[in-house]
Amino acid sequence: MPSPLRGGRLAGAGGRLTEYVAYPPPPALRDLVAGSWRGQAGWSRRLRVLPDGCTELVWNGRELLVAGAVAHAVREPVEAEVVSVGVRLRPGAARTVFGCPANELPGRLEALHGRRARRWQESLAGDPRLALLRLVGELAGEPDRVALAAASLVAGGVSRLDAVGLSDRQLRRVFRDQVGYGPKTLHRVLRFQRFVRRLPAVAAGFGLAAVAADLGYADQSHLGRECLALSGSSPGALVRRWSAQREVGRNLPDR
Repeated sequence: MPSPLRGGRLAGAGGRLTEYVAYPPPPALRDLVAGSWRGQAGWSRRLRVLPDGCTELVWNGRELLVAGAVAHAVREPVEAEVVSVGVRLRPGAARTVFGCPANELPGRLEALHGRRARRWQESLAGDPRLALLRLVGELAGEPDRVALAAASLVAGGVSRLDAVGLSDRQLRRVFRDQVGYGPKTLHRVLRFQRFVRRLPAVAAGFGLAAVAADLGYADQSHLGRECLALSGSSPGALVRRWSAQREVGRNLPDR
């Protein structure tokens, strides 16, 4: 069983805890799966989820959901004390696993597989996260190496897609089918996620202007506009939220 990659706890009213643990992908699914996670909501609310370019298969305790890649923050309802698990697919793997274009994915797996999806839901006993990984392995076809390579190259800039050897029209089809949106949008989302990973450094005093330049933004204002468009918050607000959650986690007792 993979060891947890990262996790956290957040305290709400009355000391109720929301917990989240992320796991690395199993070796057998490393080509298609970016990781898996387990979360338990301490209190009911609409949780803000930031875009990361990934598609997910999620079990919320009642049904199997398909969460397609988004280009802006979304609010997902979570219920108190409910344990959810999910498998996060790599950008470029959605159609390979679900069998339909990524930009046409329904919100529920049952819409794709009918009664079989209901049987799968009934089989998620024991450790549902591991059961979900097995299900992804059963659903997956042969990895689309071109789509995975193209999506990986986008992280370094859209201009690098010349190395794939496809026309613009072919690239648009590949990204529509396997990612859910175009290479320019994926590049923006992945660059924003690199900024999110820099929040600890910014909170420690590393300047936003320097971070913006390092990540390839035109300037600090460009970074600010992208943060607002993709997350609904300014860079400063994201840093303050990260710092507040870190302080809460530091003061929580071990369990």
